[in-house]
Amino acid sequence: MPTLFADEIRSLMLRSESIQRFMQDSPIFGDVWVAYAALADPQKSKRESESDDERIDLLLYPHRDSSAAALAEEIRKRLAQELIEGSPVPKYRLSLNDTHVAVRLSFAELIRVALPLTKWWQQYVCKFAAIDEGANEDSAEGESESDAESEVSAPTTMERIIALLDNPDVVQRLIQHLENPDAPRHSDSEPYAISYDLIWMIRIVGTIARKVVEKRKTDKHTPTKLIEATRNLLNGAKQSDPLGFHLWSVSLNRQITISTSKSTATIKADAARLLFTPKSNNLCWAVIDSGIDATHIAFRKFDETGVKKLPEFGPKTTKEQPTKKQSAKPKTAVHNSRVVKTFDFTKFRELLEIPIVGTAEASSINPVDERKAKSTQDALMNGQMLLWDQIASSIEVDYLTNGIENSIPKIQHGTHVAGILAADWRPGDKPGPPGGVLQGVCPDITLYDLRVVNERSTGAEFNVLAALQFIRFINSGKDQPVVHGVNISMSIPHDVANYACGRTPICDECDRLVGSGVVVVAAAGNLGYAQFTTDLGLRSDGYRAVSITDPGNAELAITVGATHRSHPHRYGVSYFSSRGPTGDGRAKPDILAPGEKIMAPVPNGDAKALDGTSMAAPHVSGAAALLMARHPELIGRPADIKRILCSTATDLGRTREFQGAGMLDVLRALQSV
Repeated sequence: MPTLFADEIRSLMLRSESIQRFMQDSPIFGDVWVAYAALADPQKSKRESESDDERIDLLLYPHRDSSAAALAEEIRKRLAQELIEGSPVPKYRLSLNDTHVAVRLSFAELIRVALPLTKWWQQYVCKFAAIDEGANEDSAEGESESDAESEVSAPTTMERIIALLDNPDVVQRLIQHLENPDAPRHSDSEPYAISYDLIWMIRIVGTIARKVVEKRKTDKHTPTKLIEATRNLLNGAKQSDPLGFHLWSVSLNRQITISTSKSTATIKADAARLLFTPKSNNLCWAVIDSGIDATHIAFRKFDETGVKKLPEFGPKTTKEQPTKKQSAKPKTAVHNSRVVKTFDFTKFRELLEIPIVGTAEASSINPVDERKAKSTQDALMNGQMLLWDQIASSIEVDYLTNGIENSIPKIQHGTHVAGILAADWRPGDKPGPPGGVLQGVCPDITLYDLRVVNERSTGAEFNVLAALQFIRFINSGKDQPVVHGVNISMSIPHDVANYACGRTPICDECDRLVGSGVVVVAAAGNLGYAQFTTDLGLRSDGYRAVSITDPGNAELAITVGATHRSHPHRYGVSYFSSRGPTGDGRAKPDILAPGEKIMAPVPNGDAKALDGTSMAAPHVSGAAALLMARHPELIGRPADIKRILCSTATDLGRTREFQGAGMLDVLRALQSV
């Protein structure tokens, strides 16, 4: 089996002199280098290799001396300088939220546009003595140019590197180091002293550039050819050096995956409701997922006679008739549903997309929303916070304008997850549930539907970050939270070589939200099972330790594994449920809940049984809500709620890395306070 080019880059990336390293120093995370290298892999599908000029979707995190807005503007200006007059503008999809910038860059743009904005480039890669520095110093006293004129004529760091790569003495020194990493190096005080970071960059950038940019397929990557490829990539860059540091790190905009009648009895939620009769109708839970069918009978409110109300669609006004101002173009909602708000964050990036030059291309965003987006962008560029109040109205789902069929989510996952938490579907309803009563853990709670997965079942980390930041916004400035908790039944595999465990963008955002007083419940992931191939080619089934996914790795989130829906003591932890500990040795998962063959509502008035830790997480969300309903003093105290749920869990006799604290026990949790 041939070695893939991406594997070659992994090896080169961690080579320092003749010693194998385990970390790399550049602000471009290892998975980014590997992703660009993968574009040249022969096993890569034709569809992937032809996608949008081989651009990779990236998340840029600003330096502490900058901001997301300032970084986005620097990227915009530098990309505009890269454009060739008369050529079409590539689809960069440059956008931002409160903390990150998202953009699609080619490999050349990554090196020429983004990398020079980093401290690593400015202070380490370019840490070399200037050519003819001594001569420049001798003539400095006789110079008559003004300081401003000197600054204009001064070469940029890019030009200085290119000048070095044109210098025969320097090239020979570079060849020595690329052939023999242990070769002696000039001291920094001598002319042509070269930093190890520059040598490392030439090795990585030159190798990828030859394969991905120059399309070299078979010839050997000699030191001379690596230097030539690096010089060719840098040559012609028009950007001036930035003022200060703007970019701290570059990571992939990672893709997310979306990973109950008997189950409520297993966790004793039904007994807890009968004994304590907690009312959770004043509580609200956000479901960050693929979307909830707000018209489903399982989420309808009851009228005064105990009959389910029919869904109605109309203007958002407390009056029976809308005012003239409202009737001009009213926003409409699904009344009589406990899904009180629906926001589509799959449109967030498009809405805030920043045009590189001129105006943005025609999109599905209407002119009113475009004006709101423009004012939000202007505010960000002026150092203000994201204008969430304007953005919210532009991404809110309008069932009447869009049409009910177009507003109901195409993916079943989010409605199913919400149903485990909040469904109330009884045999007397029309239509009735299949197979008897279908009630979630909190059948009277209200819901926020935050959609981050589109109808093609794809979504990105950037969307989830925006949704989490939005919850912090709507709770800010309120005496009591509007949203009390969040359920995230999706996962992103943790790449141990690129991120400190629990310190990825989504984990950091979850911890911030918990710090603001909101309960965050996350699925542990479904990577507990794996198939292995031995050296002899034999297939073998097995279990994977240290397989918790993000955002389940977040320290402050309640991370939920799965067990059997009705016989947890007999069957223990579900074979697919991700196992701990975390990559940095913390105890996860925190708790177990039923996640096998869980029956719950799905869109268009139906129900279905699904499996996964995605199904386990909303059981714990419901338990947390019942605790707050029974003991309102726990509202805004997520750490206490996590402690109570874990300390009252039922031990299934499995190891801590498998079961966490044990299986959720709602009745015992409510009795313990």
